Order: sequence, then structure tokens, then C-alpha cells
Amino acid sequence: MGHTDISTTLNTYTDVLNEFKKEELEKVNNYYLRKDLLANKEDER
Repeated sequence: MGHTDISTTLNTYTDVLNEFKKEELEKVNNYYLRKDLLANKEDER
């Protein structure tokens, strides 16, 4: 990117990747909730 300090580049991409990961995990979680695939731990006892 042309940053003089590598920490600037790493901080930028780390934030972007963390946001992407959060969004993808939310999509997976919503899929499981819609399909009723999440097991209730209380029901398993």
C-alpha cells in the first residue's frame, strides 16, 4: 500500500479481515437459526 510503517498496513488489513469474519459468522449463524439446526443444550440432558 505504500505505508512507511508496516503497523499501519497490518492494522488496516486486520480490521478489514475481522469485520469480514464477523459478517460471515453472522450469515452462518442465521442459516442455522432459520433451519433450526442449533441444538438446545438443555434438551440434550
